[in-house]
Amino acid sequence: ANNNIKTFVYNYFEYDVYQNNTVYSSNNNTWPDKAAVSAHVNLKTVKDFYKNNLLRNSIDGKGKETDTYVHLKIFNKTDGKFKNYDNAYYSEDNFYFGDGDTEFVPLSYALDVVAHEYTHGVVEYTAGLIYQNQSGALNEAYADIMGNLIENDNDPKWLIGEDIMQAGQGEALRSMSDPESYNMPGIFNGQNFIQAASDPNGNNDYGGVHSNSSVINKAAYLMWKNGLTSKEKLANLWYGSLLKLNYKSDFLECRYAVIASANDMGLSSKEIEIIKNAFDSVGILVGEKETSNITTVNSTSKPHSTSKSLSTTNTHGNITSVVSISKPNSTTILYGNTPGNIFNFGCAAQQGNWIYYRSGSDNGY
Repeated sequence: ANNNIKTFVYNYFEYDVYQNNTVYSSNNNTWPDKAAVSAHVNLKTVKDFYKNNLLRNSIDGKGKETDTYVHLKIFNKTDGKFKNYDNAYYSEDNFYFGDGDTEFVPLSYALDVVAHEYTHGVVEYTAGLIYQNQSGALNEAYADIMGNLIENDNDPKWLIGEDIMQAGQGEALRSMSDPESYNMPGIFNGQNFIQAASDPNGNNDYGGVHSNSSVINKAAYLMWKNGLTSKEKLANLWYGSLLKLNYKSDFLECRYAVIASANDMGLSSKEIEIIKNAFDSVGILVGEKETSNITTVNSTSKPHSTSKSLSTTNTHGNITSVVSISKPNSTTILYGNTPGNIFNFGCAAQQGNWIYYRSGSDNGY
């Protein structure tokens, strides 16, 4: 472990308890587990970016240890067999990556995926955006935006997840430059936009959080395309705006917060005009002059996870560690024989007898 990170390999998974997880280690400095190495190295890269460029020391800003877990499985109650997990998620300070099944290769391979999940942790400790409707879409958008900016691979399409797609499964998970080509909205209340759900839940993607986020994603892309070409500057802009939001913030408040962050940074009037035009282009409009009277939200004032935790001691060679494992509330464990929809872009879901164990605070890819 380094940089206050440990990477664990799942050895056993049954129902809602993870057991016998071992720290990935080597006695002869050989590291054949690519998924584990990628998770560890990518998470360190992300933590270093936040610390060195955004002056944030870990997800809580106080140096908290954040661990990664690889090789997640899901369990079929009918045949008693395990299946590779086709997703990744953040929960209670830790990051979980499946090896992929029908759509993906191991998700820890991709830096933007790891940065996406890490940013969910940052969101939890800052604005605490509730994971539903517009605030939930903002939660996903900030994860995508920071994932792209940290990856910084000079991709003109601003693709998300392009490094984890299996052959024949498409170019990427999402396109921030052209969300419409992925049947996602590029304009607020436009084609493919999902209206707010009165009962947000896994079956409606909590009010379209993974779809509607593409509106904010496209605004970020347009800022870059039209002149804000420094991804480090954009990262500071969007991170600064996150600190001005609260757990119920909506798209319009995001616009105000980004402009306020630009003013804090001393951006030029031309740069601020680029920002305003980007929001205009995606339909996030205002009738009057923007104000900057948005203040930083104290992270302790927001609601946090309602998940329960249990601790298990894991020993591997001469390494012993105590790890908190997320144990979802019973109301968030989905199982049974009723077919449902699998949201491969994240959050709790179920199909047939497959069980996806997720807590209410989890934010999947």
